[in-house]
Amino acid sequence: LDTNGKPMISKPSVADKPLNESQANALMYGKRMQTANKILENLEAKNDTWDIKGGNLLARVIPKAGSEDFKKYEQAKRNFVNAVLRKESGAAIGKDEFESADKQYFPQIGDSEAVIKQKAANRRQVTNTMLSNVGPKGEAAKKDKPVKTNDLF
Repeated sequence: LDTNGKPMISKPSVADKPLNESQANALMYGKRMQTANKILENLEAKNDTWDIKGGNLLARVIPKAGSEDFKKYEQAKRNFVNAVLRKESGAAIGKDEFESADKQYFPQIGDSEAVIKQKAANRRQVTNTMLSNVGPKGEAAKKDKPVKTNDLF
């Protein structure tokens, strides 16, 4: 009741509203990016620069020759890039686009530690930007809190 004794009617908060299609897509791609980036950062922290960051040249020519961690790293890179580019274009991702994103977001042979850190920060920033497009549920996702998937539409 309000101060006059009348019942107060509350409106549902923005956080209680189901996501629209655009927000649901941003959440889906953002969570994929977030998950992939966690894998990338964990592997970068535990592995030798040459094997993961430098690219294990033999594994680039013969993919089955790479270590298990190298294969995990490559898969996480593809997941991250596919999520970014699919959301941006909505179309099939061309080889040139993928190569450009690889250079933009991931360590390359010859990158200094400062550049490698900048690329990791860029991945986090683009992930947070994607999740910001979701609204309040995206803010929860940025903190890696569960988001109710039954509220998507």
